[in-house]
Amino acid sequence: MFNKSKIKMRDLFQNPEMANVFPQFTKDDKLQNVYSFDWVDKKVKEYLKSALNAQIIGDTIIVDGKKENVLKDVQRLKWTIEAFFNNLPSITKNIRRNTEVIMPCKIKQLKNLQTQEQKLTALNMVLDNLNYNPDFKSLNSIKVYNTKLSFNERRVLWQQKVGYNRRRKWQK
Repeated sequence: MFNKSKIKMRDLFQNPEMANVFPQFTKDDKLQNVYSFDWVDKKVKEYLKSALNAQIIGDTIIVDGKKENVLKDVQRLKWTIEAFFNNLPSITKNIRRNTEVIMPCKIKQLKNLQTQEQKLTALNMVLDNLNYNPDFKSLNSIKVYNTKLSFNERRVLWQQKVGYNRRRKWQK
């Protein structure tokens, strides 16, 4: 079961200290439901730069490493990045509301994540909140592949895993 944390959406997505883990929404971005293709492209590149420890030169992302390993890393990131940026209306709504995110760690631990796998896991935890946490008001907004469980079964499993209880919100 998860420990109760007091991490909120703005702590993750409007916090320059978290730029190495989560895509950031700056004051200049203005929280809105629809963003231009250019804005999304820029944010995806910024996130890839951080997640892959890469450089951006012009429109090119330069990543050190063996081609096979880099391609595996990109493939692992692909679904998560698509799910995140395809759900921008829900994400920005919850940044505005500063919805509490249920995670098994503290913000200090998230700031210190180093590996791509750790960062990907953290972003997936946020997506799980978006998909299964009723406080986000965006249930079932993320398509899940390769599962035999229905959405309701997956939501119940997630709520049990994190200790979510509708009446008390958290179980100890």
